[in-house]
Amino acid sequence: MNTLLFKSRFLSKALVVLLMSFTCSVHCQLAIAELQVEYQKEPLGIDIATPRFSWRMVTGEDKRGIFQTAYQIEVTDEKGYPVWDSGKVESDISLGIEYGGNKLQPTTKYAYKITVWDQDGNPISNSSWFETGLLNTDLSAWNGAQWIGGSDEEMVFYSHYLSVFKMEYSLQLNEKSKSSRASFLFGGNDRRLMNKDLNIQGVEATKDQSYISFELDVSEVDGTENGLAKLNVYRVGYDPGDEPEKPFRSFDIPLNLLNKNTKYDKHTFYSECVFGFFSSGSMERTTPTKYLSMMMKCPLHVVKLALI
Repeated sequence: MNTLLFKSRFLSKALVVLLMSFTCSVHCQLAIAELQVEYQKEPLGIDIATPRFSWRMVTGEDKRGIFQTAYQIEVTDEKGYPVWDSGKVESDISLGIEYGGNKLQPTTKYAYKITVWDQDGNPISNSSWFETGLLNTDLSAWNGAQWIGGSDEEMVFYSHYLSVFKMEYSLQLNEKSKSSRASFLFGGNDRRLMNKDLNIQGVEATKDQSYISFELDVSEVDGTENGLAKLNVYRVGYDPGDEPEKPFRSFDIPLNLLNKNTKYDKHTFYSECVFGFFSSGSMERTTPTKYLSMMMKCPLHVVKLALI
């Protein structure tokens, strides 16, 4: 008799443990994921007075028939004081639920907790946070604002003046070696082109792989009418389509500016930039008699090439 009673109690306890294990295996696989405010994860600087909350209920791939029956949203401020408690809301909605608590304060970080009940009444919770912006679209919201960045090393744009610089350089091809090309290179290793997050083209050039080059090419100057010198412009590392061996633009130089008799003379080049507008000129030692101007465009600036 005692043996039967012991076995009966043992089987009852084993059944309870089995049921608890089964319940836990289902419940423990439930979770709340993708917590969002205004459809963003942990947003900074939101300017919505009544932001919307969203989440998603997830479970194991082999589980079916799992659904939400109720939710509760609790929001606290930076000091941990509650600013909204929705209470338990009988609903299966989990998208775009509007905030309904105390007035949110500007530039404040809030923590929130989402609790969801499944079809069996089991609660599951998860937490996250969001931060408000100025909560004011009027210009008065910026009263008292101060400029906080950055250093000269970061190449910041100063709004009170335009970037202006001038370059002057000379090129003379070697007649003895019959050299036919010479270049002036600038803009090399611009740190903004070596970090894809610092330029609108999204390029990330490595060292010595970003520059602008003005090349004087006299290889076709042979004394004939069609044997013209060229001014080739190479742009490298500014755009994914740039090619170091292929000119971005190429311009013919008229014979009265450069020909077979003057191609080995010394040429002085002047280049001026005013906030992205380049003008480049070539002048020989003799008094210039003609002026030729050409325009070209590229994503970072407009270039004006002028041969004098």
